[in-house]
Amino acid sequence: MEKITDFSYNDVVLYAKGWYKRTDNVFNDIKECLKEDNVYNTWDNMSPRDICGHMLRCLDKIYGYLDDNDKKNGRWLCSHAAFLDTIEHKMKFYGNTYEEAIVYTVLSILQGLSIDEIELKAPKYGKGRRRMGGMFSNYPISMTYKEMNKIAQLTFNKK
Repeated sequence: MEKITDFSYNDVVLYAKGWYKRTDNVFNDIKECLKEDNVYNTWDNMSPRDICGHMLRCLDKIYGYLDDNDKKNGRWLCSHAAFLDTIEHKMKFYGNTYEEAIVYTVLSILQGLSIDEIELKAPKYGKGRRRMGGMFSNYPISMTYKEMNKIAQLTFNKK
């Protein structure tokens, strides 16, 4: 796999990896990430289907970096059958809607990207932007944006 650099869905990947606080509405969370990525046309009344379209375009961009051997690896769900089976499983097992199942499937693929596979830009926290999240917990509301940005810079600037 060719290493992904300057990925246009940077904030969506950061969200998948837990760098932004999650709410109860994954579609609004993704919409905010798309706005922060500042590349795509977004509008206030984006439907879940619109969000799914963006997530599938994100996945298509990832597929563009894979070589033939990577595409045979089941982790990427490159086969339509494997992708649809995963969606069907999420709908039956977790009770997700079709759109939720698509979003969660793509997020799980993005979450699995390693540092050797993708180079991400550090998140920027500030007024009007998302707060820092965590995979297993949320940071305290009293944490300042300066502290959040310092943690992100320390993590992303390790070489």
